[in-house]
Amino acid sequence: MSAFADVRVTDQTYIRQDGGNDHVIATCSSDLLASTAGGNRQQNEPSVAVKPDEPTFIVVGANDDCTVPSFGDGWEGVYVSANGGASFTDSLLPGYPGDTSSAGQASPIFPVDTAVSDPILDWDTLGDLFVGGIAFNRTVRTGAITQTNGNMVVATYMRDTSSALGIAYLRTVVVGPGTPSANFFGRFNDKPSLKVDAWGGSPNKGNVYVAWTLFPGAGQDKVLFSRSTDHGQTFSKPIILSMSIANAQGSGIAVAPDGAVYVIWRQFAFVAHGIDNAIVFVKSTDGGKTFTNPRVIRLIHGYDRLPLSLRVHLPSL
Repeated sequence: MSAFADVRVTDQTYIRQDGGNDHVIATCSSDLLASTAGGNRQQNEPSVAVKPDEPTFIVVGANDDCTVPSFGDGWEGVYVSANGGASFTDSLLPGYPGDTSSAGQASPIFPVDTAVSDPILDWDTLGDLFVGGIAFNRTVRTGAITQTNGNMVVATYMRDTSSALGIAYLRTVVVGPGTPSANFFGRFNDKPSLKVDAWGGSPNKGNVYVAWTLFPGAGQDKVLFSRSTDHGQTFSKPIILSMSIANAQGSGIAVAPDGAVYVIWRQFAFVAHGIDNAIVFVKSTDGGKTFTNPRVIRLIHGYDRLPLSLRVHLPSL
């Protein structure tokens, strides 16, 4: 039996989702010159999704700076392994500036946004992969003002052995639109989470759930939620889960075998309103259509981090 070894997920040859090439893809594949090549630039905030019925098929997402030489900012990388992680094929979420593919240019964020970050991934039971993130325009470092356009987005791929990546890109949907405010003032979406109901006995099997934080520009951060009941083709109008709780950030989603949906987040202290640092949750028993009022799981110290799973004792509802 051969020993396991570390494998580079990135710093590989990039291909476009349709198997084609363009200047951006070529730059991401190049290691020639540090100033013009993206191949040795950094990636961060990785996320991974293993296909439940095909555990050797793995997809990883990350913030990828290989695009910086091409258009001055990072984009969401999508990296695929069909052999259990022994090797990877690298790509980018379609719709980046310079994407010459028809599918990429049909994306609602092309050419609206110039960066995508905060990757989130999950599979359903039909072979569809959902890849989400935050699409936006970053403030120009020279001091010029640019519109932020902070959009919460979810893209859908489907498992397709004949496609270049082994997954075929279908679409990107703007789930939560931001406003075209300047320099991150106004309504900006951030800190997303995504989960698919894949339980065999759930009445809501196949539902796609997304939560994120809305930063309205003057405090009062809110946790928003949306769901898709048609495999990512459309998403419901976002609802506010945090209600009157201010300074709510960093949500995580879990789905129970009976289809109940839990959303948990970090509540920051707001002394003027009598709000303490805490971990808070809500529950839905109708597939994410409605939720209970927020309840505190436990109070925490100011620097505690929010757990990304629900392996805590939840108060009964």
